[in-house]
Amino acid sequence: MKNYPVLIVDDDKRVCEDLNAIIDMTTSYHSDIALTHNDAIEMLRKNSYTLVISDLMLTSGDDFDDPQGLRLIEWISKNHLNSKIILYSAYLTPETSIKLSRINPLADAIGKEERIETLVKFIKDALHDYKED
Repeated sequence: MKNYPVLIVDDDKRVCEDLNAIIDMTTSYHSDIALTHNDAIEMLRKNSYTLVISDLMLTSGDDFDDPQGLRLIEWISKNHLNSKIILYSAYLTPETSIKLSRINPLADAIGKEERIETLVKFIKDALHDYKED
């Protein structure tokens, strides 16, 4: 299993491309992209990622009470204990933060409305110990 720095999971391809560009410009690392919960799990089964950045709502009809992004984070937490996680969403609420902390107390959450500099700091912090193979 190869170790990669970042997996970006969002159903909006433009968001994935923007995050990929930010990571490339600020860290020089490559990022893989998954547009669905199932694609992300398939990629995580094949590769090891230092950081996973996931949206909360991964489909337009996603359930606010049980969003696919939290289910993905729960799967990662159970199967890939070394992956750091950033939940990157426009739908963050106090309830979401509580659910996230119960699933993975070490996961970070940041709203899509936050400044890019804040997101970059979270990413750099998460990748601080990453070593390329």
